[in-house]
Amino acid sequence: MNKIVIFIILAFVPRTCFSQDSYQTVNGHVILTGKYNNTDLIAESHKLEVNYDSKKKSLSGKINLKSILSGEAFLDSLFVNSNSKISINANIPVDFLTWEHKQYDLDVPLEITINGVTKSTLAKIEFTHTEKLSSYTCIMLASFELDLVDFNIEIVKLLNPKIKVQFLQLILRRGGL
Repeated sequence: MNKIVIFIILAFVPRTCFSQDSYQTVNGHVILTGKYNNTDLIAESHKLEVNYDSKKKSLSGKINLKSILSGEAFLDSLFVNSNSKISINANIPVDFLTWEHKQYDLDVPLEITINGVTKSTLAKIEFTHTEKLSSYTCIMLASFELDLVDFNIEIVKLLNPKIKVQFLQLILRRGGL
């Protein structure tokens, strides 16, 4: 009798499996490096929002400048009082959302929008797997350069407008193994 009930239940269960297509995080780590007052400057935030759509292979992200801290009181006050957001958009040409894959080192065209101005740049993006304590983890590391003058950002005299942006994001983790 139990076998018949199980068979009837299984007969009416859809055979199509639905998997997740969209992945999101709100705590990505972003580092901005440049020069201020002729010294190296590092500013960072842990509030980078990243969205990945595996069907479209599209990547988007955004960060509010208010979340960036540099340790320089004057610059931090400018960030805190800013209403600007930085958004990025890209298409990733490979399917990296698999539990095991080779390392990908890609040059990806990236659209960056700040203050309503959109510019294109080339980002170096690396997708790599690490295996630690039986957990497979896919990590995305990206870097690109910006010239703040291109985005109509008022530049403080002592700040060099050319900055380098890097972000590191955990994309996929298999837990509980």
